[in-house]
Amino acid sequence: MKFDYIKQASSIDPARPWIPRPIIPIRLANKAMDIDLYALIDSGADASIFHADIAKDLLIDLESGRKQELFGVSGHPIVVYFHKVKLQIIGSKDSITIEAGFTNSTSIPALLGQADFFKQYKISFERYKEQIEIKPAPTN
Repeated sequence: MKFDYIKQASSIDPARPWIPRPIIPIRLANKAMDIDLYALIDSGADASIFHADIAKDLLIDLESGRKQELFGVSGHPIVVYFHKVKLQIIGSKDSITIEAGFTNSTSIPALLGQADFFKQYKISFERYKEQIEIKPAPTN
């Protein structure tokens, strides 16, 4: 599957008000609930992390999950609660189970990280084309 990068507002450079990012449409599911959203594919993120409001929409009891403190580029810790959910890339018929982290941190909307997402897919970033290609990872 190929996806075009999505342009988002940039606060870094006023001369370049939009920045293209590798953001894809996904569906998260927990039991009978599911939610469609867009998530940034973040090769620098150790785990897939989503805002706590998404856990609430999926009827997940946030604080019943495995609690962990994570540190981002700011160096400040955020509290994350991990829960198993199904993840499907919109446009694919297959889904995978991941252990997603949920946090109340306002700086985290939806990130797909190394621990589960990158293990399941071969991801090719083509920044010069503003495209990303995602294929199921080869099985051994």
